[in-house]
Amino acid sequence: MPWSKFRLKRVPQVVSDMLRDLATFHKDEARRLDSVFTYLVDLNRCRIDALKQGSVIVGQPEVSQDDTSASLMPSKAMGLDALDFLKSFAPAHYVPLFDESNVDQQTFTGIIQGANFTAAVVKWLSHCRWPPDIQNDYKRSDDWGISWLELLFSFVLFSRMYPPVKTGGQKADAVFLNYSSKEALLLPSSTRSASKTYYTFSQAILSIRTITGTILPNFSSKKCSSLRHFSFSGTFAGLPCRPCLPNPADTAQAVYEYVNRLGGANTFHLPLSILAAPLPSDSGDITEVSMRERHQCWQRIVTGRYKRLARDRRAMDRANN
Repeated sequence: MPWSKFRLKRVPQVVSDMLRDLATFHKDEARRLDSVFTYLVDLNRCRIDALKQGSVIVGQPEVSQDDTSASLMPSKAMGLDALDFLKSFAPAHYVPLFDESNVDQQTFTGIIQGANFTAAVVKWLSHCRWPPDIQNDYKRSDDWGISWLELLFSFVLFSRMYPPVKTGGQKADAVFLNYSSKEALLLPSSTRSASKTYYTFSQAILSIRTITGTILPNFSSKKCSSLRHFSFSGTFAGLPCRPCLPNPADTAQAVYEYVNRLGGANTFHLPLSILAAPLPSDSGDITEVSMRERHQCWQRIVTGRYKRLARDRRAMDRANN
């Protein structure tokens, strides 16, 4: 008799019966669970068929056609439903905010992130469309808005260029590297994380808005909820109004995949990897100047603008008096 069977014969009958009962119970539980899952799948298939046929489903909240047509965005869309909606978000009545040819390129040398990078940002923004006559106090409960992460991805896919990586210093002493340069790749990956990259990107846009005054509305609110619809639970900044992007489908897909790659993390700690062959951020027709010259140019532009505004205010006060 094999040793294993001999050992089983020495097991008390009570214990053997208990083990057999446990095995039977687990088999029965697996069979019952399989039946429940099969029922849920069949139920969902019936529900989908009923929705396609326009039937009323018991327990499904009714939404009037008027309310649906007036709503800018579906408040309850999540995951793939939200992704499909954002891929096709392109309101026909949205219009460009400015004409790229009306922006003075001489001011671009005053942007510390680089003149050619600035030119690429302005070109991308000129292709974004916004609600007509949009005001700074814009606020709609049915507008998800847009995060800086989504704006960053749209710019990168449009320009084939990453923003430069800031590695230290402030103002005239700031140090920037091309995102895909050997020097940047030797640094810790956190240096090129999406959170740090979109911060550099957003600061560049705000600086460009300061010297041009036209490329982006100065919204009084900085709240948006767009990434909540991709189940991102961390904190993020953005704009309360979602523009019609020049590449909505590619942008939405890239952002959705990036958020999923985070694996539930609530920070954008992963570097960007959406371009196979990115262009250098300083490539273009404009001659780049030193960081000190950029800062000096910025000071001249901003100081001149403030002086003009002060003169205009004094002239208006004299006219009113």
